[in-house]
Amino acid sequence: MKTLGDLLLRHEPFSEIVMGNTAIVRAMIEAGTQVVSSYPGSPTPEIAEAIKSIPKAKRPFYFEFSTNEKVAAEVAYGAAVNGHLSAVFFKSMGLNVAADTCGNCQTPLKHAPVIAYDRRQVSDIPPIRTEITGHQIEILRCPECGHHNNAWFPAEVSRSVQYGFRVKSQSVYFNNYSNPK
Repeated sequence: MKTLGDLLLRHEPFSEIVMGNTAIVRAMIEAGTQVVSSYPGSPTPEIAEAIKSIPKAKRPFYFEFSTNEKVAAEVAYGAAVNGHLSAVFFKSMGLNVAADTCGNCQTPLKHAPVIAYDRRQVSDIPPIRTEITGHQIEILRCPECGHHNNAWFPAEVSRSVQYGFRVKSQSVYFNNYSNPK
């Protein structure tokens, strides 16, 4: 019976039912990913377990558990900046950032007790997909007298190009309510 590691490293195409996170590892291998990092506190154990099922000597990429999410992201970013396809996985879109050494005396803080947490969050608008609705009317010439007859555009479509209701609403909101004075 083949191991999960053998299955993930198979060169020929195959059809197999695997968990989604295991499929992510297979996709990283097929894509030619070279550097993968993570934080061991991550609730994505299936990805790490799938990676660990490949013997270290046979892994087609470098893999590390970093000291925290920030370091994991920095490892992947550094690899990407240097032209290496990289991936990072951890629990969410936030980062738990731990101080590595004391800011006063430089003592390592690896085993220091956590006495409190401070949090900050960023709110953002997801990318907006422009939705364009085109309107076209027929202009017909009367076969009897030659008069041009136009169909009618909807009443709210008064110009050849204009902003829709949602764009206008957001503009009013941002102009009047989100501008602190």
